[in-house]
Amino acid sequence: MRGCILLGVKVGMTRMVCCRGGVVPVTILDTSGNTAKRVGCLRMLYRSTSRLRLRRPQMCACLGLNLEPAAYMARSARHDQPQCSSTQYARLHAGALVRVGQLVSVRSRTAGKGFSGAMKRHGFSSGRASHGSSLAHRTPGSTGMSQDPGRVFPGKRMPGRMGYRHATARNLTVEHVAHDIVMVRGGTPGHAGSIVAILP
Repeated sequence: MRGCILLGVKVGMTRMVCCRGGVVPVTILDTSGNTAKRVGCLRMLYRSTSRLRLRRPQMCACLGLNLEPAAYMARSARHDQPQCSSTQYARLHAGALVRVGQLVSVRSRTAGKGFSGAMKRHGFSSGRASHGSSLAHRTPGSTGMSQDPGRVFPGKRMPGRMGYRHATARNLTVEHVAHDIVMVRGGTPGHAGSIVAILP
């Protein structure tokens, strides 16, 4: 994720009273634990962990770049980050990188819904609930044609896994910043406890 400002954890949602007296919904993001070390472009480490808890590709990436084992990493080529050398780690604080009123984007994985039917996944209409329907109330219906072309075209909307895909909520207003807690207006992708990236 190039250009990433901070990594954090989605705590949940609440509401707050803005300066004009209105009540706005906000998402709480905990950005504590961000450290950075310069290796070519700036690399941000988040939530350091033991080598035993890393997969081998992650561990080899950390060892090859002479970095401490980290559960999550992100690259950043931004020039407004605090100065950090190639030998020492720098602590990143939300108050120095994000200001109230700034527009940011938040990227994360959406909440996974598991294997879902066509009605839930794509919004299909159901079949008739009374006369003329036998075990076909929620089925997607026909998926192809007969001998010509004799196949199901790629991209056909059918039942399958729903959710758990990367999504970005763009142009969210920062409403409050204090003690590595960032509150942005509106909702963000992911469930409570998911890792998020705050982008410019």
